[in-house]
Amino acid sequence: SGKDKGLPIDIKNPLARIRGRTTLDTRLMLQDGTLSVEGSGALSNAEVSVMDGLANFDFSSVFAGLKSRSGKEKADGGSSSLDLDVDMDLVVGKKVNIVVNPILRGLVTPQTPIHLTMDTASESWSLSGDVVLRGGEVNYLSRNFYLKEGQVSLNESELSFDPTVTVRAETDR
Repeated sequence: SGKDKGLPIDIKNPLARIRGRTTLDTRLMLQDGTLSVEGSGALSNAEVSVMDGLANFDFSSVFAGLKSRSGKEKADGGSSSLDLDVDMDLVVGKKVNIVVNPILRGLVTPQTPIHLTMDTASESWSLSGDVVLRGGEVNYLSRNFYLKEGQVSLNESELSFDPTVTVRAETDR
């Protein structure tokens, strides 16, 4: 049926959990020990939950984990690693919620673009885009607010993760 478009996904890593449906249009290329992933992807009927403690997260551990899982044993006992080079344009589709516990739960405006790059060889990554919110809840100073509109501006990298969150919210008095 129409609401079941895309592949079901449930991805959990130290940074976030993504559950929903996805469609991909990607090109994979393996050359000189590097797997390149280029293209686009879309997410719909989903929830993206950002993990607690993200502000204090050691992003270098992500690259260490990727390298240890991609290493292959050689006959001489050494290992070789497969580097990953990602360049993806991601589009948020319909019915996608973002959750930053316990502060924010919001519905993302469809067709919101996000750009992701990652290069495990240089241990670099970037995430950029403006995630526009159109409804939800904000919990601030032990009070609940109705989120009328908002935006999460991403210009993040391995050097700094400090997204700007702007919301307009109201509460019943």
